[in-house]
Amino acid sequence: MFTRYGFNHTSLSQILATTGLTKGGFYFHFKSKENLALAVIEALKECWAKEILPKLKEGKDARENLKLMFSAPGDCCNSSEGIRPTILLLNLATEMLEVNDKFSTMLSQIIKDWWTILEAIIEQGKSEDIFRSDLDNQSVAAIILCNVMGANLLALLNKEPAFYNRQLSSFERVLFIGIEKN
Repeated sequence: MFTRYGFNHTSLSQILATTGLTKGGFYFHFKSKENLALAVIEALKECWAKEILPKLKEGKDARENLKLMFSAPGDCCNSSEGIRPTILLLNLATEMLEVNDKFSTMLSQIIKDWWTILEAIIEQGKSEDIFRSDLDNQSVAAIILCNVMGANLLALLNKEPAFYNRQLSSFERVLFIGIEKN
């Protein structure tokens, strides 16, 4: 619901109706809607840390590691109706980064972890003599992150989940043309 409607536009009544919990049952588990959202972000962070980020190190070289990122860019656990966890991250970041320090800290850490691994992959590719040595690791990682998040956003705007995969496929081809040594 936070993915679809955002934090501010998801009411406790909607949460109760969707989950079948009573108000007392909800408050037994969470002190507030904010605590629920923080738990959701923590679950997303744990999922990425256990399911996605380690896979980005399983390739035989940096090229394969980066290609693995495109096979599951931010997707983990179960997404429904084509909604990706990255959209949850985007929604909450847009709404809450400037108004809630707890949200800001948690969301920023997810992005920083993802960014750090991408920077390491770029550096790995440079040391393996696969990627150009003049690349700025931080900038290339930022470009990748922006394109993954942007592809998610554009897929939502176009109401066409297949757009996401087409966009990432095109971006992957363009990215490798730009970073690989000739």
